Amino acid sequence: MGKRLRKKDTALKALIDILAPYAQQSHNKGEFLANLIECGLTGSGESAQELRALRTWKNYANGSDHISTKLAKELCNRWDIDAFRTNFMSNVEEDALNFLARDLHYQYPSINKGNVAEEVGVLFLEIFREAATAHSQTKIIPPATQPTRSRTPFIDPETHKLHLADDVIDIPAKIPVPEDIKDTEAVYVHALLHAYCENLPTVKNPTVADIPQRMRSHFEQQRQAFYDAEWVKETSWSSLDNDTEAPLFEMFLEAIEQGVIDINLLPYDSEQERLLSTLGQATHVVLDNVKLSQIRSLISPRCEKGACHELVNEGRLSWSA
Repeated sequence: MGKRLRKKDTALKALIDILAPYAQQSHNKGEFLANLIECGLTGSGESAQELRALRTWKNYANGSDHISTKLAKELCNRWDIDAFRTNFMSNVEEDALNFLARDLHYQYPSINKGNVAEEVGVLFLEIFREAATAHSQTKIIPPATQPTRSRTPFIDPETHKLHLADDVIDIPAKIPVPEDIKDTEAVYVHALLHAYCENLPTVKNPTVADIPQRMRSHFEQQRQAFYDAEWVKETSWSSLDNDTEAPLFEMFLEAIEQGVIDINLLPYDSEQERLLSTLGQATHVVLDNVKLSQIRSLISPRCEKGACHELVNEGRLSWSA
């Protein structure tokens, strides 16, 4: 059976207690947690051990202290799930990953050996978000013996079916990003191109070929984000909306819009700065009251960015002043 979590455990301590036996790291919990945090940090900011002393990280890992709101916000801003997955997997043997997936699966049925590293990164981000909004002080990862977590709706990545209460529902397949830009992408893609190329005075009607080299990967990521959001929209429409009074995807878009609009309307020196600030804010929007967000593995940080492009398509958001 999976490790039993005591009720007094904070979410972070409970997660560390599960992770510690499987990683090839120091036995010092402070160093262990700091190294884990370092796996997911991006940008040119301070390292985990520069952000806080090892003694402080040890207190976080032991549950004797809580991550401050200020630190949690910085961790949210710099957390990269893909980077965490890559770095975490390089420090954990494959057999250990399989056992770790088994233990976490008791609390989170959507976790399996194929996605465990990414899902651990998601768990860390959820903990940081909770702390950043001052809600994390009493939240715990539920014990494996409690049935409530297993009742949480989730998408099984192996069967690609939605488990909703006692029902197992077929959902649409993920939408692959087409090589050619489709008509449904015209508005948000035009807005992205204008933001990318605004400092190129000789380019009046930018095309994909005009995107500066440093932003080309970003453009591809945003197309993927848009299609992730499109998949959530299609899943909502085809599998979930029949018994609801209002479209669930529209409720999700409304939450994202309200969560980013103040950031989006601030004065910026460039469209690109407004674009990047707004997308960053989208991944920090609290979605506690959004029904779609209650389905584990449905809405990802990339989908939250994709929602911004959906809003641009509808004329509800813009990168220009």
